[in-house]
Amino acid sequence: MKDFKIGELEQNLEELKKQVEHYKKIAEQTGNLCLRETEELSKLISLHKQAKEALQESEEKLRNIIEHSNEIFYVHDREHKFLYVSPKSEEILGYTPEEMMGKWTELITDNPINQKGIELLAKAIKTGERQEPYILELRRKDDDLKLIEIDESPIKNTEDKVVGIVGAARDVTEQEQAKKEKEKLEAQLRHVHKMEAIGTLAGGIAHDFNNILGVVLGNAELAMDDVPEWNPAYFNLQEIRKASLRARDVIRQLLSFSRRTDLERKPIRLIPIIKDSIKFLRSTIPKHIDILQNIEDTYDTIIADPTQIHQVMINLCTNASHAMEKIEGILTIGIHYVVVDEDSQLSVPDLTLGDYLKVTVKDNGQGIAPDVIDRIFDPYFTTKEIGKGTGMGLSVVHGIVKSHDGVIIVESELGKGTSVSIFFPVVEKKSVTNKGSLNIR
Repeated sequence: MKDFKIGELEQNLEELKKQVEHYKKIAEQTGNLCLRETEELSKLISLHKQAKEALQESEEKLRNIIEHSNEIFYVHDREHKFLYVSPKSEEILGYTPEEMMGKWTELITDNPINQKGIELLAKAIKTGERQEPYILELRRKDDDLKLIEIDESPIKNTEDKVVGIVGAARDVTEQEQAKKEKEKLEAQLRHVHKMEAIGTLAGGIAHDFNNILGVVLGNAELAMDDVPEWNPAYFNLQEIRKASLRARDVIRQLLSFSRRTDLERKPIRLIPIIKDSIKFLRSTIPKHIDILQNIEDTYDTIIADPTQIHQVMINLCTNASHAMEKIEGILTIGIHYVVVDEDSQLSVPDLTLGDYLKVTVKDNGQGIAPDVIDRIFDPYFTTKEIGKGTGMGLSVVHGIVKSHDGVIIVESELGKGTSVSIFFPVVEKKSVTNKGSLNIR
């Protein structure tokens, strides 16, 4: 009995040993598994830490790029409210990013160029398609105006729905102004070439026609000597002579325009000639038009033909009076001494550096339409009714001014009047008083 119990205990002990060994193996396997999982977890934590640091480094680089860029980077929602604005907004528009956190559309002016941009933005939000860059005119905090080029893309959520706009805006004010100035200079150059071509053609035609007219006028006068005054043919010959004389005047105007006439250019004082022209004009211009003189007492010697200077004033003032025939008009005639330096030359590129007398003829009439002002110097171009003008007045003025190495500038606004400024180079002198700065208007 006793032996049986010992045997049974030994058997149980063996089984326990086996179980211990089994559980020991399980423990070893579990420990190894936990160790591997711990190592993997450690690696994942390390990778996460590296990714986080890389992300922070990337965000810092992006932040530096955005904050030091010449452009404003921004994000706004579908209702045009800013969600983010880069610090460059303060330099370009005068508003801090915090101040910009409203509806940016409030900065848009009523300039017609903004309409295209507004339409493109609405289309981008509606269709989710990226649109071409556009230009907006925005008002700075200090009320200055800026031209801003906008380049933006829609932001979409997981359901492919547009939830906002991300974009970049850069100041292109100076570039756009330079572009307009270039276009203006190109237009002026084309106009100069056109006027030279017209002048050459007009001069050639005028000379040929003048030769023919000389034969007609001469024979008409000879025939008048042979025909008695009571003869009906005498009256017809008189009409031929009158028409020939009128045609001769037109030819003289054409030759003045084309600069083919012989000029009696000599040093003259301009102010006395202008004042004489004003006296003559007072008797020809309607009484309801006042003539104001703004003539500076200054050095006024130029190289010119007195007769042609008189003709310039007559033509300009007559034109001005026609523009004021239905109102109580004011005709202002001014003469000022101006010095053109490198800064002031930018406003009138045709002028070279030097001293000039600026003659201004200004009216408060109906003004000149923008689509007409580029053609006013063309021969025979006129907006007047038939019988009220030949269209040669300003053409002749242009030709005379150019033949005197001068420059003519016309500024006009509908309903407010027209100002014509002529710059004549003065004769060199030792000293001049009362010099003024260049002011076109």
